[in-house]
Amino acid sequence: MGDKSAVEELLNRNTSLLTEKNIKGNTPLHLTARISHVDVVEFLIYHAEKLDVENGGVYEVISMRNMKDDTPLHEAVRGGHHLVTSLLVKKVVEANHSDL
Repeated sequence: MGDKSAVEELLNRNTSLLTEKNIKGNTPLHLTARISHVDVVEFLIYHAEKLDVENGGVYEVISMRNMKDDTPLHEAVRGGHHLVTSLLVKKVVEANHSDL
């Protein structure tokens, strides 16, 4: 719903929620990218960057696919959310993974 403080509280309690999927395979980043809550997207990416690099870190989070085989970047582009799209493209480039 775009409530950054609620997201922050949940992630402080359990960081693994960042990679949890709902019944349609969507992660929190999929959902926030779809509805363009830029501040929450930035916050989720910030937390993803703190994840263990051996486990994929931020790349794991931005590359997760839902049941339709879409990444959060697909959701942002499809919705025409230019700021979120730019943020995610920047992270893809930084991660040096063009497969997204």
